[in-house]
Amino acid sequence: MTTDDVNQLIDEIQRALAATTEPTEEELIDLAARHEDVVEATAARLREVEKLLNKGLRSEAIALAEQAPNLNDLATALDFPEFEIWNDFLLQFGIQPIRELPVDIAAELNDAYSISAPLERLLQRYRTQSLARAPLPDRIDTLRQLVVEDTANPGWKNDLQKFEAHRLEQLKKELQVAIKGRDLSAVAVLDQELNAVGWSVNVPPSVKKMARDAHVQLRQASARQELQTLSHQLSDAYADFDRPVATRLQQRFLALAEIAEPDATDAIYDIAGPALDWLNEEQTKEAAEADFVSGKAQIESALDRETTIEELERLYAMTVRHGHSLPTLLENRLADRIESLKSAASRKRMLQLASIVSVCLAGTVAVVFLVQLVTFQRAVAGHADQATQMLTTAKSTGDLQPLDDYFAAITAEDPRYMEQPELLGLKEQLEALRSSESGRHSQLDQLIGNALNLISDPVRWENLSPAETLLKDAQSLARNEAEEARILHTQGQVQQARLSLQRKVDEAFETDQALLVEQIDTLPKDSLTGYPEVLKQLAEMETRSHVSAELKTALAPLKARVSQQQVMVDANMKMAASLQKITQAVGLPVKYRQQLLEFTQNHPGSKRSEDMLAVIASDLPIWEGIGRWNSLRRRFQAASVQTISPQDAASLIADYDQFQKTSGPYPGPTGVDDRVMALTAIAARGGDEDSDSSSEQIERMFAPRTVSDAWLVETADGDRYYATRAPQVEGSSVRFSFYTTTTGTQTDTKVLALGKVPFAPQRTEEQWKSPQMQLTERLKNELLKRVSQNFEDGILFGADVVLKDGAVDSILKIQLLERLLRIGADGSVFVRRNIEPSLEKIAETGVSKLTNWAVPGDTRAKDERRKADQFFQQHGPAILAGLQMAVEQTAQPGFGAIGPEMEGVGWLHRNLDGQWVVALRTELNVRKPTTLLAVGRLGADDAARFYPVATAEHSTIGSLPADLATDGKEGHPVYLSVEQ
Repeated sequence: MTTDDVNQLIDEIQRALAATTEPTEEELIDLAARHEDVVEATAARLREVEKLLNKGLRSEAIALAEQAPNLNDLATALDFPEFEIWNDFLLQFGIQPIRELPVDIAAELNDAYSISAPLERLLQRYRTQSLARAPLPDRIDTLRQLVVEDTANPGWKNDLQKFEAHRLEQLKKELQVAIKGRDLSAVAVLDQELNAVGWSVNVPPSVKKMARDAHVQLRQASARQELQTLSHQLSDAYADFDRPVATRLQQRFLALAEIAEPDATDAIYDIAGPALDWLNEEQTKEAAEADFVSGKAQIESALDRETTIEELERLYAMTVRHGHSLPTLLENRLADRIESLKSAASRKRMLQLASIVSVCLAGTVAVVFLVQLVTFQRAVAGHADQATQMLTTAKSTGDLQPLDDYFAAITAEDPRYMEQPELLGLKEQLEALRSSESGRHSQLDQLIGNALNLISDPVRWENLSPAETLLKDAQSLARNEAEEARILHTQGQVQQARLSLQRKVDEAFETDQALLVEQIDTLPKDSLTGYPEVLKQLAEMETRSHVSAELKTALAPLKARVSQQQVMVDANMKMAASLQKITQAVGLPVKYRQQLLEFTQNHPGSKRSEDMLAVIASDLPIWEGIGRWNSLRRRFQAASVQTISPQDAASLIADYDQFQKTSGPYPGPTGVDDRVMALTAIAARGGDEDSDSSSEQIERMFAPRTVSDAWLVETADGDRYYATRAPQVEGSSVRFSFYTTTTGTQTDTKVLALGKVPFAPQRTEEQWKSPQMQLTERLKNELLKRVSQNFEDGILFGADVVLKDGAVDSILKIQLLERLLRIGADGSVFVRRNIEPSLEKIAETGVSKLTNWAVPGDTRAKDERRKADQFFQQHGPAILAGLQMAVEQTAQPGFGAIGPEMEGVGWLHRNLDGQWVVALRTELNVRKPTTLLAVGRLGADDAARFYPVATAEHSTIGSLPADLATDGKEGHPVYLSVEQ
């Protein structure tokens, strides 16, 4: 039916309500039946839409609603203003009112439309991310947008909080791993995520601070590490005098130094300092050169104009302050200019001095007499200067002989020289120096001798440093090359003694180290025995004195190897214990999930943990569903379609439906579809809020007054009137009220001559009863009793009685038979299968349900009765045969085999060698080769399924090697199919 058809139907109803004359009962029944059919079909589609909306499948619900005819258009058309008036009108004629549409579902659909368009892109992105198992941060970002955009759906906020809580736990572990691994890039990303705004769950300030502090520390450490490399690169560039490279490295070095903040005394500056100083010097030179060029230009400019001596001297000082020299030509120009300026200033002074010079010539004669005296004094002064210099040299070298020779020479030249006070004083200083040098020589000899005594056999480590100290003291006393060579020779002897001792210590260390390496190679891989002792020995060797540093460097890798191996063994032992806990929890879904979760928390970051987290997130309903299936399987096996009550059948079907919804659906074969159909029909016998029970339908079948409360007045002409009570014989007439409609809602009164009604005076009240009333009294209670005891047998009984009753009007009889068969088809799948062709034949007879069989003279009734009688003759036996077959099939339903019960026996994972195994919870007892099945979500569709993982050839304890034909996931439980 199209929307136009529905609108036309509503127009007909509205016209019937507005008409000035009442419509006939047949017209009302036709309109009501069509209206009811449309409402039922629309309500059924609305309920399907509701199921999709409840599952969060908004797009699918809208797609279903938009299939032709459009569901919104139908609901709008059926929501006409006169609906309540129409139902009241139907009740006046005894016709069942039409049920309302579930408007709450329609409202939900409208809400879905209102938010669907802007949310479609977000929803599509979220579905894609979910199917692709996108990283949590990506899905969380989409969920945050959905929370903002789809405020009417609280599920998004709940999902976001769950995802963020899970992500926060991940971040804590990832942060610890990143900090432990000193992964700067990872810590930076985690710091940004943890300190970002938008979290709906509380992020502990301590976690934020940990991320921020770790980011700063690792950034400084990274900067310092790069500074180490840059310092060597700077040094190499300095060695090659590659200034462009050195300048680029200097810029990076200074930028990193601001991050790492090294101290001025840091060792990095010992390496990079010369290069940095060189660059600073070169840059200073460039600045000085620029100043020099600028100064030259200013001097040239000043020379080309009027100036002063002061300005020229200032410009000259500024230009040459960095040690530069002016070009000769410019310097001459500058000197000439300054000289000319000075000459001009001094000419005046020259005139004044001329007179003074003439006076001075008179004293020249007196000077001649003084020349000889001055000459001797100058010679004494010269000898004194020379002797002073030689005395200074003697003090620094310790060699006095040159000064003795010099004094002897000047004495021979003129004895008077040594009589002069200056030279006598120097002679006394020489003698004092001679005495001092004698003491120095003795002290030097003693220091060297003591150092040699300290390194005499046997040589001891504790004597080497004192000997070196003595030689340092001797070095401070040395005055010449001979003394320094003597000290250097003695230092060589001390160094040789040190090397000899060093060789012995290193050889002993290497021997112990080789023995320790052998011991490390034999450490167990499944026990911590021996590891503490080896680490203790390594610690002792690290503290040994005097061992060469390069030998000790080999201890660090050894120690790291032992520690790493110890950690690995300890982790393997802990992991084995965790795996054993998981194994023991197999078959207990909640506990099994908890053990998997604890494993991922204790062992984060591995592929195994990733698999387990995926399993934890989605598979608990599957495991619980297997347990529910085992329980339901036993109930299905125990359920007999002959004896189960409608209430028990409804309960089993409801539990099965809930099981299918929550288990996703069940991944294994159930084989209960035929049982579900049969039990669903049995459950329908009990009725619900939307439908009547079978007993109520039977009651309603006999409820019309024309069926259960009608007395037959049959005239000699064959006319039949169905009276509301037994007629009254009054003299020569028979008076009665009779039904004018088949529903009994309208009546009329009639008086017939006594002769028109044969045997009227002799009839008792019982004899006046109509055939259908007698049929009701004879059949109704017995039918209700039988269908409650054996439904199919009761329907067979009722059909047999109706078919064999030859007195009931054929039109009514076919209606009663059809209603009874439909009750049987609704309440029994076996009845339905066997009488569906008969119901189709009834429809094909063309006997109208609206034919007024209750009133004599109906123009269509005669033809309709003939059609009904022909039907009974042709198909009556087939109906009874079909119902008899239904009774027999109920006794022997022939259902297919139910799917197997699944027993949890272990779980799938990789062992320490990376091989797939099935860890068994207890001993697995089998008598023949048996396939074990894991269960979980696999494939591109991420659907849950059972898949084979191993074959048990015989009873086994511990574990079985797995042979996967497809990709598996660690954490999938393994089941044994138990046929029962």
